[in-house]
Amino acid sequence: MHNTILPFMRNILSKNKQETMKSSLTALLNKDITFLTPGFSSRRKQELFADLFMLLESGIDISSCFEIIESAFQKKALKDIVSAIHGDLLRGSSLADAFEKTKKFNEYECQGIRIGEETGRLNDVLRELSVYYKDRIELQRKITGALSYPAIIVLVATLVVYFMLSFIVPMFEDVFRRFGKELPPLTQMVIRISHGFGNSFVFVVGIILALSAFGWYSRKQEWFRKYTSYTLLRVPLLGNILRKVYMARLCLGMELLLGSYVPLLRAVQLSRRMVQFR
Repeated sequence: MHNTILPFMRNILSKNKQETMKSSLTALLNKDITFLTPGFSSRRKQELFADLFMLLESGIDISSCFEIIESAFQKKALKDIVSAIHGDLLRGSSLADAFEKTKKFNEYECQGIRIGEETGRLNDVLRELSVYYKDRIELQRKITGALSYPAIIVLVATLVVYFMLSFIVPMFEDVFRRFGKELPPLTQMVIRISHGFGNSFVFVVGIILALSAFGWYSRKQEWFRKYTSYTLLRVPLLGNILRKVYMARLCLGMELLLGSYVPLLRAVQLSRRMVQFR
């Protein structure tokens, strides 16, 4: 029965959800820049907060809400996380503490839920968190769609150049040698590039992979975050996009917290924790 309740309610309340989840920050807040804790992606978090808001708004008690949500998830890992939250609630923990114990939700989310519980605006907080992740997912799709075509073009062009210099040019070199005439300087330069291209290509790919591995290993180091952030902000176009995205994210956090009657300074402190960009 639980497997059918949630989809049924989603269909009934979908129109109302779409109206309440519209935001003027949609175009800027969809980008998922930070790496979330494995096990709960942005989409799963959006579904969890949206479903929890929808069920609580319908007057269902919170224990039954988690039973329904747990039955809606298919993956065992997700079921276990929701079950753990439900178990902590039954043992007397607050909802914020139950979310925090899973270590799958960041401090901003947990503090937002805690404030919602303390101020009696939990439904508003859950709705805003759902909107937040919905916006991030949408912009992530837009950016991925915008960058995928140029990335494919660059990849194909690189492969074509590699094929030409590694296979086609050596074939023409043999043909030119049979003529016994001196080749133009430009042709000689292309042939010389072809001779050293194979080793150079492997070397360049090796350097790129090594730098990528080093960046992944050092991504949490303060000095590395500071240097990469400084560099990215000075990249043409990208720097301006990052500024706007994080400014919009800060505004969304402030809207959520101030709407829950959190003091201004406390709201600034909590909003700062949601921004991982150094």
